[in-house]
Amino acid sequence: MINILSDLGDTDLSVAVLDYSSSPPVLYLNVVQGAISVTCAAWDNIRTDQTAILLLDGVEIASQPIEPLDPDGENPNQGKAPIFPVDVKGNFTAGNRYSLQIKSVDTAMNIGLSRTLVFDVKADSLEKHISIDITQGAAGYSDKYPYLMPADVAVVRGPAGLELEARSGGAVRFQDCGGAETCIFSFDDRGVCPLVLIRIDSLNPSGGPSGLLADDPDRIILFRRGKKDELISKPVIFGNYVPATGDAALAFDSVSCNSVGIADGQTMCIVSLIMKNPAATDTLYINLGEGLRMAEHTYNKSYSASPGTNLPSTPIVNGMAEFGVIADAPGTYDVAAFPRMQTSAYWTNKIEFRSLL
Repeated sequence: MINILSDLGDTDLSVAVLDYSSSPPVLYLNVVQGAISVTCAAWDNIRTDQTAILLLDGVEIASQPIEPLDPDGENPNQGKAPIFPVDVKGNFTAGNRYSLQIKSVDTAMNIGLSRTLVFDVKADSLEKHISIDITQGAAGYSDKYPYLMPADVAVVRGPAGLELEARSGGAVRFQDCGGAETCIFSFDDRGVCPLVLIRIDSLNPSGGPSGLLADDPDRIILFRRGKKDELISKPVIFGNYVPATGDAALAFDSVSCNSVGIADGQTMCIVSLIMKNPAATDTLYINLGEGLRMAEHTYNKSYSASPGTNLPSTPIVNGMAEFGVIADAPGTYDVAAFPRMQTSAYWTNKIEFRSLL
């Protein structure tokens, strides 16, 4: 008999319902009706004295004799490629990775193995139409500084008009929904929805960037409304108030500033400043690098930007000040601020703005 090992070893498996645009391919459970069909091309020397065996994660789950390609033809022993129906229920679960392989054995116990097909299983094909980009580095919200609202902003994109549910992990809360752990939102006619994410420091007393528990990291998770299967999730990276140093420490106690922004011409990075002497001055002047512009107001709405004759400014309220900056193009930009009565107390920082992925 002919040893078929080398012949079958070059054979690729095929599952028609897999999404091959991803790597590895993905089986979306919501597009499958009952079972998938696993097949391959006919390998060289495929014959009716062979048996095809389907392996799922290396375990035999089905077998069938090779059927003749043309039983009445000149070569009735020539076989045709096997097709295995595989029930989805009981074999595949969302969130896992699987492998399939076909093994061939002939009557002389010659064995051949196909190439391995590795694929992921996910609950919903909607996932591939959704993306999340999030700014980074905002400090948490604290009752000690009620006029300040540092935040990371998630820009969520998906099918226009679609309504989804966002849930939080760790100490993340949705400012748009009053600091709730869940938020129902919908995409506008451009397929975009921003979500303002805050960290509640009273829920995270260590002040660190992680959530309440090591196994509950800061993140947001998207679902279809009322469903339990996760569509997509993304980590949320917070920071902390950083003590002012150098000349800036003459006027500023500490500052929160987003370290990473989104260069879409709309999403702001927020700078929140705590003054050392609340009564020293009432106005903060802002110096922006070329390519940056001021947002009209921050999410707290207590601070409205004023364009000014030379430099934009924002009020200092009860020893606190806050402003937002926006960039149209990716790059690293300088941002600086100083109080009206202490021009030598010059605080400066850099923000990296990135394109939407």
